[in-house]
Amino acid sequence: MKYEKQDQASSLRNQVEQTKNEEIVNLPPRSEVHAKKKGKMHVKFSFPVIRITLLSVFIAIIILFIFIFN
Repeated sequence: MKYEKQDQASSLRNQVEQTKNEEIVNLPPRSEVHAKKKGKMHVKFSFPVIRITLLSVFIAIIILFIFIFN
């Protein structure tokens, strides 16, 4: 004998469970989702490239100040 608690929210729980099941059924296949995902290209910088760039900017600023104040 299965005991189910009947309260005010039981109808809402049933509705939520039904909508969850419907959403899962209506999802497209994974291959279709990933096939559509051809957008703009993302450029990913590595940490050494950023470090070298910042270092060269700081050195250029230091050299500029040396020439201005000498």
